[in-house]
Amino acid sequence: MSSAEATPEPRRRAGRIIGRVAFGVLAAVLLLATAAALFLVWTVQRSFPQTSGELAVTGLQQRVTVQRDERGIPTVTAGTAHDLFFAQGFVHAQDRFWEMDFRRHVTSGRVAELFGASQVGTDKFLRTLGWHAIAEKEVAAMDATTRGYYEAYADGVNAYLADHRGADASFEYAVVGMNNSGYEIERWTPADSVAWLKAMAWDLRGNVEDETARALLAPTVDAATMNEIYPAYPFSTHPVIVPTITPMAPGGSGDSVAADVPLPSSRPTSEPATDTPETGPSAPASPAAAPKPGAETAAVRWTTAPTVLDAVREMIGTQGEGIGSNSWVVSGSLTATGKPLLANDPHLGAALPSVWYQMHLRCRTVSADCPFDVAGFSFSGLPSIVIGHNADIAWGFTNLTTDVTDLNIEKVDGDAYWRDGVRVPLQTRTETIKVAGADDITLTVRSTAHGPIVSGLVDDFTALAKAPIVGRADAASPGGERGVAPDPAADALPGQYAVSLRWTALDPGTTASAIFAMNTAKDFTDFRYAASLFDVPAQNLIYADQKGNIGYQTPGRLPIRGAGNGYLPQPGWSSEYDWTGYIPFDELPVSYNPDQGYIVTANNAIVPDSYPYFLSRDWDYGYRAARIVELIESTAKKHPLTAQDMRDIQFDQQSWIGKQLAAAVVDLPALKQGTGARGAGIVSAVSLLRTWDAQATADSPAAAYANVLWQNLALNIFANREHPLPLDDQGRLFTVVGAMLENPDDPLWTNPKIGVASREEMLALSAGQAYDELAKAQGADPTRWHWGELHAITLTHQTLGKSGIAPIEWLFNRGPFPIGGGSSLVDATGWPLGGSYAATTVPSMRMVVDLSDFDASTWNHLTGASGHAFGPHYTDQTENWSKGLQSPWPFSAKAVDRAAVDTLVLAPKG
Repeated sequence: MSSAEATPEPRRRAGRIIGRVAFGVLAAVLLLATAAALFLVWTVQRSFPQTSGELAVTGLQQRVTVQRDERGIPTVTAGTAHDLFFAQGFVHAQDRFWEMDFRRHVTSGRVAELFGASQVGTDKFLRTLGWHAIAEKEVAAMDATTRGYYEAYADGVNAYLADHRGADASFEYAVVGMNNSGYEIERWTPADSVAWLKAMAWDLRGNVEDETARALLAPTVDAATMNEIYPAYPFSTHPVIVPTITPMAPGGSGDSVAADVPLPSSRPTSEPATDTPETGPSAPASPAAAPKPGAETAAVRWTTAPTVLDAVREMIGTQGEGIGSNSWVVSGSLTATGKPLLANDPHLGAALPSVWYQMHLRCRTVSADCPFDVAGFSFSGLPSIVIGHNADIAWGFTNLTTDVTDLNIEKVDGDAYWRDGVRVPLQTRTETIKVAGADDITLTVRSTAHGPIVSGLVDDFTALAKAPIVGRADAASPGGERGVAPDPAADALPGQYAVSLRWTALDPGTTASAIFAMNTAKDFTDFRYAASLFDVPAQNLIYADQKGNIGYQTPGRLPIRGAGNGYLPQPGWSSEYDWTGYIPFDELPVSYNPDQGYIVTANNAIVPDSYPYFLSRDWDYGYRAARIVELIESTAKKHPLTAQDMRDIQFDQQSWIGKQLAAAVVDLPALKQGTGARGAGIVSAVSLLRTWDAQATADSPAAAYANVLWQNLALNIFANREHPLPLDDQGRLFTVVGAMLENPDDPLWTNPKIGVASREEMLALSAGQAYDELAKAQGADPTRWHWGELHAITLTHQTLGKSGIAPIEWLFNRGPFPIGGGSSLVDATGWPLGGSYAATTVPSMRMVVDLSDFDASTWNHLTGASGHAFGPHYTDQTENWSKGLQSPWPFSAKAVDRAAVDTLVLAPKG
């Protein structure tokens, strides 16, 4: 063989060797990838709960059964109240412990312990408010029975944690360990449960943002413009909850200002505490130090919210535009069964997992010692059922929207503040904020008689302190006040201005006890007693019972003010503006079996202005309430109302502003013909509105155009100005623009910054911009536009869903899911104007309770029972939720047994 013929052999051998090596490398990579995948699967699944068989648990008195249906929703049956709440704590921890643990870090202002220095600003604000400290006081003040429920619940949580630490408790701890490997889960306490009620109260607190916005806006707009962009509630066209204020005899019916009802002796009905609350925002704190030598550097880029208030909203899981709720109840006189129907759908920020946890708590034998047989929606971390029904009554909540917060402009001079011409010492306390990967930070919290000082912590409050505006009585203003600078006497006082917060939730209350009274109520008297304890957050409470009665009660600790009304910040240096007491419970609005046969609450005005006490000027403007009333009345004229009718109303997507804009633009001369492809496209887009039924369904091209037109118009009228006007609260803007459409001479139609001088020019410009925006996003053919894709919701994990690391976000987030609806629609899927159209606030759950047969009731919520990513019940309710579908809600023992697919027995250990 010649040398030339011999040469290919070594090459072939080299090729085989390289091939074997490549194959080996590939095999190794595949092996490593498989091992990594298996490790990931094991890590993810190791925290999944045991849902069948038997578990021996230390702390139980008797055996407890936990039956779960096909959606993982548990029914807990126990022989004693202790075991019932012990098991509820255990089951909550099985499904949602990461959520519970994160929530207690939020409510105690300890988020930086988990996520490092980026959360220090938020912790400062939350420590200043002192939610957890107030919760500890509330626990200490509880009666022995109620405290026992919370202690049993905490024992159940801790029994679960005894065998589940770190990633065994939830997959999130494995990810957090990348950033903070030294984190250890602490034992659960009753105060951890109660503090979550403070978080919900903060989210539903009232008008702080509106009050602040008006004060910051006052120097740049005249009184007429301020009055126009913050109009009064449209009492003549939109409903109020209790329209007539007349005395109600005990056992009578109708609308009234309350009747005789037993009141808890601890309920404040007159003078609020005047000593300084032991909570309050901060003085300057020491700056964040550099990381300790050898400390871990964050491996995950935690996303930071633009402001402290935004961060708190995101952590609580509720945010911005669209926060509210619908609830209504119809009497048997209007229904097919002859018994009431009750519907409820609270609108909160979209969260994964959902804020709600469905559950049924049942005593094996209902008795005085174990009085519970109650089902509905709970909060993980909190014993009891918050919204739902028991064997006798059903109830629902919507936010009351009463004003229970006031900002006070204080004059602070060193370690004192001025009050009625006297220097009064500030109350102070010191907090230590622990920071993962950094040194501790010392925070000094300062408080006045009104509450904690919050300027220096929140940008808008700090801006108010630098350029203070206070309210002065003005009958011409829809809010009853106009903003003015502090008087010369206040300016002459030594010191600097600061802003303090007066808020009902910063005083210890009794809501943590009220929920158990509600769970065991048997009639309207019991219901009202529970309502009398329900002080914060203030909620509209609706009621129905199996005897056929329906009712409504305003609860809450609602302040009686002095000289001001809280529409704008109040002069803190004068006690003339202090709260002087609280509205007595027996004078709060109530309705029982009203003549019209229904009660509707949707954050609209509770009472007319003839009511003797000031409640608010910042109601929701009533578009949802008006539409619900319209649908109830029109449907009842056709046939007796059914539970399906209630579900259909909950999913109604008619857009009030869409109807107005369609009428305004379809005959606009500038939009009837166009030149070129763009002009023809605009005409085609406008034509969609001619035959549109105003339903903002997910698949509607017209709804897509109407909503994009609305956003562009709102931006052009309010935001794109030399001095921008607030865009918050689309319902408010509906009212403003609705009136403007009837008045072509309204000065707001003129906007020199964008070259617009008339209504027609403003509408034409906005219509063209809307076409351009949609053509870029979804193509130039208007018939192919799709509102649901534009408005789609991405379910974002409350913490790790915004980590900045795509693979981590992929693990925890789900979606997007195309949905219909919109802001201030009955199907209230809100989005903040000025950004994308993606929904951020939604009906967090929907329920329809049938008082003729509880087993015929239905329910659903945004995500699923589980908080475990990749668990079978992580988002198994989302598809039905997006379509407005609800699932059967078994309640009777037979129905629960039929629905059960898993049964776990918890047995006493030892």
